[in-house]
Amino acid sequence: DIEHHLLDGRALVLQALINITHVRTRLGHSLTITGVPDLQNPQIMTSSGYINDRYVIDSDILASNGFIHVLQGPLKAPPPPPPSFHSAHKAGMGIGVLGLIVLIVAAGFVGYNFYTHKTKPF
Repeated sequence: DIEHHLLDGRALVLQALINITHVRTRLGHSLTITGVPDLQNPQIMTSSGYINDRYVIDSDILASNGFIHVLQGPLKAPPPPPPSFHSAHKAGMGIGVLGLIVLIVAAGFVGYNFYTHKTKPF
């Protein structure tokens, strides 16, 4: 989960994040940064904001590898991507389905021949 929320090679203070609004994480996902406008002058942003709709309680805590921003609640990792088949898997599935259809038709033909020949007398 932490890897989904680390920035890729950058250490930014909250004010710099608010100016960007969208930032890419180390694993390639996007975080949405929203600033809180000042009540006196709405054109100016305050030093607080939201990251993926979670309020930043404390920001710009210096760490050995960047800055830590404490949020109101945990950020959720994005859902894993749906599994994708390679073209070889798709071809194998197609041949398997085709083989199953041929097998069903052959079993039907054998059953039909057995039933029609069984009704005849010796």
